[in-house]
Amino acid sequence: MLTKRRMAAATFPLLAVAAVVVMAPPAAAAEQTETASIPPTVTDFAQPLTVPQFDPSQGALVGVDITATVNTEGSIAVENTSQAPITVTLNLVTTSALTGPGFGPVNAEATTEGQEADLDANDGTQNFNGPDSALFTGLTATGTASVSLASNLAPYIGTGNVAFPLNTTTTFSGAGPGGNVLVRFANVAAVDLTVVYRFQAPGIDIEKATNGVDADEPPGPEIAIGAPVEWTYVVTNTGDQDLGDVAVTDDQGVAVTCPQNTLAVGESMTCTATGVAEEGQYANVGTTTGQPLPDGPTVTDSDPSHYIGVQGPPPTSAPPPTAPGPPPTTPGLPRTGSTSLPLGVVGTVVGLLGIWGMLAARKLAWSLLVDRDVDALAKELPTWNDPGRPR
Repeated sequence: MLTKRRMAAATFPLLAVAAVVVMAPPAAAAEQTETASIPPTVTDFAQPLTVPQFDPSQGALVGVDITATVNTEGSIAVENTSQAPITVTLNLVTTSALTGPGFGPVNAEATTEGQEADLDANDGTQNFNGPDSALFTGLTATGTASVSLASNLAPYIGTGNVAFPLNTTTTFSGAGPGGNVLVRFANVAAVDLTVVYRFQAPGIDIEKATNGVDADEPPGPEIAIGAPVEWTYVVTNTGDQDLGDVAVTDDQGVAVTCPQNTLAVGESMTCTATGVAEEGQYANVGTTTGQPLPDGPTVTDSDPSHYIGVQGPPPTSAPPPTAPGPPPTTPGLPRTGSTSLPLGVVGTVVGLLGIWGMLAARKLAWSLLVDRDVDALAKELPTWNDPGRPR
C-alpha cells in the first residue's frame, strides 16, 4: 500500500494579478479580448482573476468565450519504507478550478508524464538518499478548460470588472505492486485567463463633397459668386448591424435630402443639398447618425467641406451686326431674292424680255396656223413671187 506525505520544498512570493486589454479590429464578428494572469505560484492557492466588463457603448454583446490555462512545473522525491525492493510510477497532477457568472467550476488539469523508479529495500533511515530513494525534477505539464456563454450575459456588461474565482491544487499519483513509500513533492503553477467578448459593432461613415470635390481642407474649389453649389453626402453602413433612423444634417442649415432612412450592412446612399455660392472662404460640416437594429448605441460621423467664392469673369460685349450675304444658289434653279442693279442694266434686261415675248407670240401664232387647212392657208398668205407682196 502506498502512503503519501506532503512536504513543502520551497516558498515563492505571490505576485499581483495583471490585466491586459486587447481590442480586436472591427470585423464581421467583432471581438474584444481581455486577459488576466497569475504568475508562477506555489500550489495550493485560491485567488480570483478579474477582467474589465464589456463596455456597452461599443455595441451589443452576443457571447462570451472563457478559457483558463494552467502551466505547472515541479519535482518528486520518493523513498521506499518497505523491507523489500519495489517498482513505482509517479506523476504530479495540478488542477485549476475556475468559476464565474453563469457557470460552475471548469477544471484545467495538468498531469506530468509518469516517472518510474526501481527502489531497494529501506536502508533504515528516511533521508531521500541512497538506493532506496529517487528524485525526479523538471516535471512540466499544461492543462486547459473553456466555456462559452450565449445567454444571461448581464454580469459581463458594464464599465466595472467581472471576477472569476480560481482554486489551484497539486497532488501526486502513484502505482506499484505493493509496499510503502514516502513521497515529497514541490510544485508551482501559473494560470492565464482569456475572456473574449463577441459583439455586434455598428458603424457609419459620411464622405462630403462640394461640386464633386472632396474638399476636406480649405480653400476647396473656386466657384463664381452667385453660381449654384451642389453638396453630396455619401453615407455608408460600415458596421455589422442594420441601421435605422439614418439622417444627415449640415451645420450651416443647408437642407439635405436623402433617398431613404435605413441602411443594411455594407449599404451606401448619396444625399444631396444645393445652394448659391457666397463671396470668400466657405466651410460647412455634414453629420450623419444612425440607430442600430434591433438595438445598440447610436452611431455618428462627420465630414467637412470647403469652397471659395470668387468674382466671375466680366460679361463680353456682343459683336456688331453684319450685313447678310447673298442667299445661296442651287445649280439649275433661278436665283431668288432682290439685288440692286444699275439703270442701264435694267433697260437691257427689259429689252431682252420684250424680244423674248415677241418671239414667243410668233411661235404661238405659227402653232395655231398649223392646225388650219393648208389650201386655205395658201389662199390667205401671199406667195414669194406675188408682185404685190411688199418688198
